[in-house]
Amino acid sequence: ICTTLTLKIFWSGDKYMPFKILRAATTVYCATAPELEGLGGMYFNNCCRCPPSSEAQSAETAAALWELSQGLLQQRPGCRGP
Repeated sequence: ICTTLTLKIFWSGDKYMPFKILRAATTVYCATAPELEGLGGMYFNNCCRCPPSSEAQSAETAAALWELSQGLLQQRPGCRGP
């Protein structure tokens, strides 16, 4: 994303700033792209839509993650169960 703002940031003296901008590019794109308005459940890498991995589509993995998440929430102080 090359704009006047990013050019000013690049030359701000922070030697790590270009890497910070590149890391944020996909997030900024997904948050601001008009063509993605109202869409969800998609995966992006380097500002490009890509298919989810087979692991991400696994019902077994989803169930295990849900169980783990529930267990971690129960360990939080003051957490009430469902």
